[in-house]
Amino acid sequence: MAMLKTKDASASLCRKGFVEVVGKHHKYYFFHNNGIKTLIKTYISHGDKELNDYLQGQMAKQTKLAKKDFVDLISCELSEEGYIKLLKANRYL
Repeated sequence: MAMLKTKDASASLCRKGFVEVVGKHHKYYFFHNNGIKTLIKTYISHGDKELNDYLQGQMAKQTKLAKKDFVDLISCELSEEGYIKLLKANRYL
């Protein structure tokens, strides 16, 4: 799979209902549904410029998605509504 830029991933996550919290070593992203914080979260290290295949897989697991769906979420092929439907179908929400 292609590398994803961390700044694109960050911006996309924030548009899809994730709230960014900047920590000392990482940027954390917590998913909020209808204004309520859920247990779904992921993070990006401050030093990372691109998300390689391994990191994409790890973030996909953390966001409760298959890797292809995670890439679709970041590339805006999967909307926030579509993401919520997948989470509900798999009983994460």
